[in-house]
Amino acid sequence: PTHYRLMLSCEAENQDIYPDLAVAGQKIFDLLVEIIQQGQKNGRIKSGEPLDLAIVAWAMVHGLAALIIDEQIHDTADLENLVVFTTRTLVEGMMPR
Repeated sequence: PTHYRLMLSCEAENQDIYPDLAVAGQKIFDLLVEIIQQGQKNGRIKSGEPLDLAIVAWAMVHGLAALIIDEQIHDTADLENLVVFTTRTLVEGMMPR
């Protein structure tokens, strides 16, 4: 949880203290956008603004991780299946119709 919070912290002082962290985070997000663009070119991801789709994916994954870390999801016995279900729901929602 501590690593997760540090890596995804939006606080300006953390970006000033750890500029490499901010750069690495942006590179990872840019890679997500590129993957979506490639998926669109291959017809595996629906059309739309790749940046918007990347934000949706990022928000979903970030939200699930935050809920788990903050113990807002109380039934964690089947956590792996929840993660798989969430990922599948995200991917299916991004598929062309």
